[in-house]
Amino acid sequence: MAEDGATFRLVYVSGKQPTNQGPAALRMSREELSHLFGHMQLSKPSIRHMWERMPLAVAFEWGTRMPHLKTMVILHPPFHDGWCCDVMVTMVDGHAKSRSELHEAKRREAERGGRQPPKEEGTLESISFTPSKSFRGGRSANRLPSRAAANTSVPSSPPPLLHSLTTLSGLRPHVCDLIDNHKWQMPSLRHVRGHPIGRVFPCGFIKTSHCLESLDLGIFGPRDWLALLKGGRLAHLKHIGTVLATLASGGCKSLESVSFIVKSSVIVSPEMVGVLTAIDGLRTSGAASPTASFTVAAIHQRVSGFSLSLLHECPAPSLSSPFVRETLCYLATTAGSITWHSSEAYFTAPVEISDDAKELAAKLRFPQASSISVATPTTTLDTYFTLPAASSPVWSPITHLSAEAFPDTLTDLNPTGPFGHAAARQLVATGNIKNVRTLYSERVVPASDVLGLLRAMGGASESDGRRGDDREGGRELPYYQVNAASFVHRSLASCLNLRGLHELTIQIFGNEEHFAEQMEALCPSGTVSGFRISVNRLSPHHVFLTGHRKPMSYSRGDWVSKEAA
Repeated sequence: MAEDGATFRLVYVSGKQPTNQGPAALRMSREELSHLFGHMQLSKPSIRHMWERMPLAVAFEWGTRMPHLKTMVILHPPFHDGWCCDVMVTMVDGHAKSRSELHEAKRREAERGGRQPPKEEGTLESISFTPSKSFRGGRSANRLPSRAAANTSVPSSPPPLLHSLTTLSGLRPHVCDLIDNHKWQMPSLRHVRGHPIGRVFPCGFIKTSHCLESLDLGIFGPRDWLALLKGGRLAHLKHIGTVLATLASGGCKSLESVSFIVKSSVIVSPEMVGVLTAIDGLRTSGAASPTASFTVAAIHQRVSGFSLSLLHECPAPSLSSPFVRETLCYLATTAGSITWHSSEAYFTAPVEISDDAKELAAKLRFPQASSISVATPTTTLDTYFTLPAASSPVWSPITHLSAEAFPDTLTDLNPTGPFGHAAARQLVATGNIKNVRTLYSERVVPASDVLGLLRAMGGASESDGRRGDDREGGRELPYYQVNAASFVHRSLASCLNLRGLHELTIQIFGNEEHFAEQMEALCPSGTVSGFRISVNRLSPHHVFLTGHRKPMSYSRGDWVSKEAA
């Protein structure tokens, strides 16, 4: 029993009785104790508590008694991947010390006999961390006994040298930190796997390897991977797991497979083309073998959207690579939405898209897309904005799309401004958009743009504000801001010509300030056909437009005629 009350027990499960030890000369030496194998049952609370309460000094002593240790498998409770990893690291420190002492003893013996000193070797080949399926306790392991404050893991001096360690698997954040803190040296390390999710860990121990072959540490950003590999020896590197970056210089010439993961929140844009170009450069940089496999995959086979702007914003050479075009075509098939958000510069000096961009546009398919949005710079939202001619190269990104690019399931259309509606009309006319059921706009647009788009879609008479399922073939307009002042003004002027009319009120839903400003521009005198016109706000989005032959006055929210009597 230890001084702090902890107890320890060695459990034999082989079912065999210990052999007769015989005289002392035939007994196993201290360094041979590691050939005795026992099995510790993690599912037993008493054994689990033994590991949890083991003083680190005892763990180190146990390690020194296992100089021939070959494999360590840490079965940790579910949801607690850092369980007792300080005990494991300290035991490995003890093992490394015992190996060093054995080598030193053999070296002195060889010198006394006049022989060549033996090469220092190790026995520990692999360490793995695996959740235990036999653990019965749910999440109760979070109530682990606390060790004394002084019982903390202290690195060995000199740093442990693990000559034969080739594989580390199941690594988690706390383990990576501890290994770095203890400064393990692993010159033979070949395979590293783990998931240090949550933040980027230095994983400096990777750089101690002289023959790293495969590396899979989850999803890192480009800068993080560069920092992780910078200064490492990469001449033997053949496999990298989920990477989104190019490699730093390190002599790597034998990559065989690289997997790139695209997050589902990504919109495929010109920035993505830059990443794909960098990947293509890695393929041809000499760091990879001629038969290397480079794969790009979207998580759950889904990305947020695909931007058609890349057809005209990316430099022509960036789309000349077959690898880049093929990957963009693949990502298009996973896009949930399509956008065309053009820049101010593109409208100022539009140019025809390159031949490579035309080839790409013709091959794009969006089978999972359910919506398309066309947004334009602020200047093109002006009511008096002059649309480019039909022959203008500004339309080239959509004119080269195939009629089969968009699926029948694309039902939502969100055009912005006159240009957005004109682009939508072109897509409808070419048959790209067939089954749109919902129109949506976040900005005020002239009513003529809306009517023109609806006529092109063949549903102007059915788009009277009713919901799309109210009648067969109807379309839904859940939210649309229309600049209808000119239409209302003409309707008002026409109705005021009715014989005997003294007052006319038109109820409007919309922004009172905007509508009053537009009506004032159309009717600067404040009168039409002898009727005095006023706008009365009943609520933030509820307006009465009234024409009256008698003098009128309102206490608030009114537009008062400049010719008031």
